[in-house]
Amino acid sequence: MFLNKEEFPLIMKATVLCVDDETKAHEEYDEFLTPEYKLVHAYDRKEAIRNLKSRKHIDVVLADYALIGDSGVQLLLQMRDLDFEMPVLIVSSRLNDHIISLAQRAGAYGAVRKEPRYYVPALEEILQARHGE
Repeated sequence: MFLNKEEFPLIMKATVLCVDDETKAHEEYDEFLTPEYKLVHAYDRKEAIRNLKSRKHIDVVLADYALIGDSGVQLLLQMRDLDFEMPVLIVSSRLNDHIISLAQRAGAYGAVRKEPRYYVPALEEILQARHGE
């Protein structure tokens, strides 16, 4: 008998793809999101797409709005073009109405400040919604 995530959501860790061009941000994600979540790291949009294509299961994407020469919103749009349907949470240290609007129009689950007190509960909310808890 094999366990599946839908039947035993608390046993199997959710996998979060963290997309950020800053090493310090990835260190913060490790500090605040593990061991509760399994993290996969990407430093740009191309690496994120490679990770999405090569991994069987990613539950949610946590993407920085501002990537060098790119954005988390552009990542989200490319994901949708490639039929990746997992929720995307956009984070930004300079969150404003414009970024929130862009994220919403692109289909992000939400956009929050790039601070653990905002993105940790937002990830929990996303995963609870996905598992109907």
